[in-house]
Amino acid sequence: MEIFSEISQGLISKAADFLTISSKKESDVTVKKLRERVEELEREKAQIKSDSVNDKKLLESKIIEFEIDKNNSVRNEKLLEERMKYMIEDKEKAEKSLNDKWKEKLEEKDDHIRTLESKIKQLETVVK
Repeated sequence: MEIFSEISQGLISKAADFLTISSKKESDVTVKKLRERVEELEREKAQIKSDSVNDKKLLESKIIEFEIDKNNSVRNEKLLEERMKYMIEDKEKAEKSLNDKWKEKLEEKDDHIRTLESKIKQLETVVK
């Protein structure tokens, strides 16, 4: 019975050692998997950070482009307004000049008609 007791204690001890070794191996595997997952998450975090920095730079450059376009549009609008102002002034001057010329031509024509009417009256008087 003593032998049986010694054998059983030896088996129990070996079983305990086996369980301890198995648990340690499982723990080591779990720790290794967790470390790999942490490394993977760190890489993803670094990639996300890099992507966000790149996206920020891209957005900032787009903002600068839009600001430049806006400023160019405002400048072009002011130039067009100035050009329009000068074109309106030129149009008004041209219209005034044409009106003055028409008035002058009309007056010349009226003078010519009066002269002709006067000559016609003189000729009618001479013919009578």
